[in-house]
Formats: sequence, structure tokens, C-alpha cells
Amino acid sequence: MVHASSVSDSKIKTFEDEVWEDLTENAARTGLNKKKRTVLYGMWHSARIEDMTMNLLVAEKEQIIDCEGWKDKLNATIYDTGNALNAEQILTFSQAISIENLKGYRNAVAKQTRAIVRSLAFADSKKKVSQEGLKRILELGGVVRDDDALHETQPGPYQRIFRSEKESPSILNSTSSTVTMYIQWNPFTVPLSPFN
Repeated sequence: MVHASSVSDSKIKTFEDEVWEDLTENAARTGLNKKKRTVLYGMWHSARIEDMTMNLLVAEKEQIIDCEGWKDKLNATIYDTGNALNAEQILTFSQAISIENLKGYRNAVAKQTRAIVRSLAFADSKKKVSQEGLKRILELGGVVRDDDALHETQPGPYQRIFRSEKESPSILNSTSSTVTMYIQWNPFTVPLSPFN
């Protein structure tokens, strides 16, 4: 129910359908929720997290944003999830991004996610997220470190992601829909919760 019905083949409206229904461009670009975030920012943020986690971590393949010219089509002012943007920066981002191409990108990510999930076997639910995949997210600039957002862009030694293999989260967890990554930067340990 989180992807558009056009992608999920749902016969009923999905949550995403309801978000876009009767939403004006002005409301999408400037309407703020309690956390000072716009609808466009929320769609971007969730699509980027889904793109990174499903493609880089689960399928171990390229992200959708890096294929078919999505970066240019989106006209986004950022590449990362936007986790470190303040309210003013979110409004600036929301003014620049192409709404139609954001919908297209979100749908392309959703289609890929659904294909990946369909291809998984039960044994894949026990597979651990690779440290290399998490490191790649950082190297590509998928998330940034900021004191307020728990992530801030600054040079610093990448130490390790998990202290042991036992601490590495499963890609899929039957009791939780979240995957929590812990990136350790000296001197901070930063929890990144991609589905929050």
C-alpha cells in the first residue's frame, strides 16, 4: 500500500495515491508538516532511501537514480536523502525539483523494489547487510552527517560499521519493516534509520 496503485496493480487507492490526490503544486512545494517538511521532500527522502537500501544493500546493484538520466531529469539540488536539510533548505529543494519526474523516479524505484522482493527466497531473509554496501552508500554520498540530523558532512576516518558480524542487521526481518544501519565515525557512533 505504500507504492502508487499504478505500480502495485492495486485495485484500491494506496497511501501514495491519496497523498497525490487533489494536491496542488503550491501545496506540494510549500506546505509544511509539523517537522517543517514538504510532500516533495518526503517523497524524495523515501524514494532515495528505498533506492539505496533495496538496490545497493539488498540486490547489490546500481541505484535507479544513477540510471536512465534520472539525476538530470529530477533537477534536484541534492543527491543524498536530504537528511541534513533544514526547513529553509527543504523549501529551496522543493521549489527546484521536477514534480512529474519525482513521481516517475519514485515509481521506477517502486517497480525495482517489487521485482527485488519477488526474487528473494526465504533464505535471503537471514542474509546480513554487507559492510561494503553500507560503505558504498557513504562513498556515493547517499547520506550526510549532521549534528542535528545525526549525520554531518566532514572529513573523518571511516572506522567500521559493525563491531562484529552478529551485530550486522538482517536485510529482511520478519518482525520489523526497518533496517537500521550503524555507521561508526571517530569519535561518534551514528545510527541511521533509513525508513524513519
